[in-house]
Amino acid sequence: MENAKRAKDNYVINLASIKPKNIKKSDKYSKAIYKYLKNNPYYRKVYFDESKYDSDSEKYVRVKFDVNDMDLRNLYFGEPDGLGSKCITGKCINSLIVGGQDSQTTFCYMCNANSYFVDVTRDFFEKYIEIGRCIYGHGLWISDDEERFTYIDPEHRKCNWCGEEEHLEKKVITYTRDVWVEDIP
Repeated sequence: MENAKRAKDNYVINLASIKPKNIKKSDKYSKAIYKYLKNNPYYRKVYFDESKYDSDSEKYVRVKFDVNDMDLRNLYFGEPDGLGSKCITGKCINSLIVGGQDSQTTFCYMCNANSYFVDVTRDFFEKYIEIGRCIYGHGLWISDDEERFTYIDPEHRKCNWCGEEEHLEKKVITYTRDVWVEDIP
């Protein structure tokens, strides 16, 4: 109910608040997101598809949007094509940040029959303004992140974007996999 109530306030992002210092290089904020939103003023709303396939039950379930644990594959800049629509015109945020040949292109995404879009514009942008590209998480390498961390010592660091502190641990990771090997006669 809170998301629906907040969505009605027609939140509009101020692009200056998410503009990288150098438009050719991402910093706390993504140059790809900024460029897409600047070039596509009609697709600045953010929608979350609450439907998710649950492999255990083998059916679709509804998952509420969690601003602290965002699934970027189910977030879109754009507009659903009508009330109760199963498609959305705009850009999937995950495909935008990953880049590639059509990263700045707008598409019409045909979602599944269980898709249910909710407007999360305000929640998304408030979190993005606060922590920037940390919205992707810390587990991944992010381009242009050379100045992302301040190293307190060789085993401790602090993120300059969101303030999260981390420490270095040594972990032993082992795995077994099948490998095809050439038969030698």
